[in-house]
Amino acid sequence: MVIAKSEWYNRRNKPFYSYGMTWHGWIYFIVTISVLFTGIMMPQDMIISIIITAVFLFLFMDMIRASYKSMDERGKAHYSIAMRNMAWAIIITMIITAIILDYTNMKNNISILIVSITLVGALTNILTRHKLEKEN
Repeated sequence: MVIAKSEWYNRRNKPFYSYGMTWHGWIYFIVTISVLFTGIMMPQDMIISIIITAVFLFLFMDMIRASYKSMDERGKAHYSIAMRNMAWAIIITMIITAIILDYTNMKNNISILIVSITLVGALTNILTRHKLEKEN
């Protein structure tokens, strides 16, 4: 663990809509997202963009690692099932969207592909986790 602590991301006895973070976790999350927005608003210098992207990825991966470390065995199993379902949904969405874009001659419009993959992946992950939490 580098900066984030697993105690900040304890999910026990929390409802589904609550991310189960303490105020330390929320501050860490806000700082991580603000680094990303700072990078978007700064002038587009290559070195600055690389540094800001590296800092954001470091903080984000540290947060994900601490969050995963705080999970118990049941939480890790739910996380693995949700990620598996999300991966399958993304693969199917990529195939269907690529076929639709090819059929409509919009091959160069990759933003539709990115948005559809992101929405379907996030929705699948959220619904799977909600279903698994409700069953247990």
